Amino acid sequence: MHPQIKDICSTLTTRSGKVQFELTSCEGSSMGDILAFMYYRTGIVDLVREYVIGYPHNGGRHSCSFNGPWGDAVAFIELLKETYLARNVTMDEEHRRVANELTFLSQAIFNKAVKELL
Repeated sequence: MHPQIKDICSTLTTRSGKVQFELTSCEGSSMGDILAFMYYRTGIVDLVREYVIGYPHNGGRHSCSFNGPWGDAVAFIELLKETYLARNVTMDEEHRRVANELTFLSQAIFNKAVKELL
């Protein structure tokens, strides 16, 4: 697992049917570039605005914190991944790997949600 994805998964918490995680990353990192793409080239964040707090260029970082229902969290992450991969045909292998590994975050969200329900 890529270290950036591992760091994001380590911020994951669940409580009362909601999930919280932190996507915030340095501007020049692969995840930072994915967040910049989200903020500047898509309307994805508008779909989950009630659950997302964050800004591009927030002190050398692109910040993005999610706190909402786990189903919406998985949909947000998968939409971000698929949109980024579909629209960025010239990305390098590092960016492609981080984008693809966002699925590990979706799986971690799902696993924590199931544990909470059991």
